Amino acid sequence: ALPLAGIDLSTSGVKAVRLVEGTHGITLAGYSDVRLPSGAFADGEIVDRSAVAEALSNAARSAGISSANVALPESKSYLFETAVPGTNKDEWRIAIEQHLDEFVPLPPPDTVFDVIKVGQEDHGDALVTGVGFARRIVEEMLSVFDNAGIRVQALEGETFASSRALLSRGDESTVIIIDVGRETNKI
Repeated sequence: ALPLAGIDLSTSGVKAVRLVEGTHGITLAGYSDVRLPSGAFADGEIVDRSAVAEALSNAARSAGISSANVALPESKSYLFETAVPGTNKDEWRIAIEQHLDEFVPLPPPDTVFDVIKVGQEDHGDALVTGVGFARRIVEEMLSVFDNAGIRVQALEGETFASSRALLSRGDESTVIIIDVGRETNKI
């Protein structure tokens, strides 16, 4: 939904953009790039909460952002694919919860996960792709965004956020997305 806002939290800093729709289509309305002190955010973990919250707050304020969807770090995710019975997301989640420890190497009470349907098996089960995170990673991210004064509208895995942002809805082509960062690269 417009206006569109994106915030990228990485090892080197925080980048924020705000897009608006106008008479000439979608245009850049605000951009900010705030450096983080070395080690404040490392390997997908918030190490220095106050430094990260301050950088997020400064970047969001400069770009004119008050709320955003948040991508959780790929390095802390556990991707899985499975076939499950059921016809809707609630039924798939219940089926997966019963076997969650087979997909994510964390105790189920310490795990947060979501799934999306990617196909259908011949015998009727849904094929789903899921992503799981340690609950502490999710809670820490929500807390630091709250401290920065940014309302979190939704959480999603970095892998899904990138493809959703770059590919047209319903695109079934085979693609490779390469994220080249200052300190890390992701394929």
